[in-house]
Amino acid sequence: MADAILNMEMWNQFNKQKIGMLCEQKGLLQKALQNYAELKDIKRICLNVHMLNLEWVVGYIGKLPGDQGL
Repeated sequence: MADAILNMEMWNQFNKQKIGMLCEQKGLLQKALQNYAELKDIKRICLNVHMLNLEWVVGYIGKLPGDQGL
């Protein structure tokens, strides 16, 4: 259900850190990455990269600002 709500992209102001945390707890790692901004959170999710679509991960990392330092 949460995945469907987030896919609708009808919300533009919400606590992304909290939503990211909830998505991570429920195993929605891709959605968690889309909401996290802190490097420590992004790195933690990337440890589970084997659970994500590789094409999506490559695109996601390519869009990160250069100063993220992964």
